[in-house]
Amino acid sequence: MKKITWRAKLSICAVIITLVGLIPWESWFSIELRNNTLQGLADGELALGGIFLLVCTGFPMILNYTKGFTQGFLFLLLPFVLLVIGSIWVISFFLPSAQWSDEYIY
Repeated sequence: MKKITWRAKLSICAVIITLVGLIPWESWFSIELRNNTLQGLADGELALGGIFLLVCTGFPMILNYTKGFTQGFLFLLLPFVLLVIGSIWVISFFLPSAQWSDEYIY
């Protein structure tokens, strides 16, 4: 039986973090998030962090399995993908939160 490497475990954790960050918690459960940190996580900051981690771990794993033109293309694409996702993630930290609140629901 093949042993799972730490990179594969990290990729699985990144997928789980991304999925948890994409869940619309308020629509699934009758809760209202009033904490600014929790609102930020529910707005997608956690999902962006998971996607960034997934790209950081997934692209090098894919580069090891590909050869030729595809490997070169992915090698050149990696910095641009990291830059775009990372900048969106960092900008989401500095943008003001929506400060939304539910009224007349309960």
